[in-house]
Amino acid sequence: MKCYLEVIRAIEVRGAGEEELEFIAGCGRLINREISESVQKRIPWFTEKRQNGLVSLIGLLKGKRVGFPNMFPIEISPWGPVGRELFVITCLFVTGTFRIME
Repeated sequence: MKCYLEVIRAIEVRGAGEEELEFIAGCGRLINREISESVQKRIPWFTEKRQNGLVSLIGLLKGKRVGFPNMFPIEISPWGPVGRELFVITCLFVTGTFRIME
């Protein structure tokens, strides 16, 4: 079994693109029709917030999506706190199926 730090070092983190919006809006899953409909309603919210400063990153392990954070620049975060030139993490998600891959 790999050391925890080795796995962390193997995770690729990059800016989330349009192709990740469904994954992010659905917190990593589309389980059933009801959740799928909710995700489709949330995508426009994420699109609007991204245009106004929301930053979403995507974590990949061997090409598989394993999690993401959503962040606002602290100056425009709707939830505070006060600061400058920082980001507020508004959501941090790791898939429930994440496991160390050999």
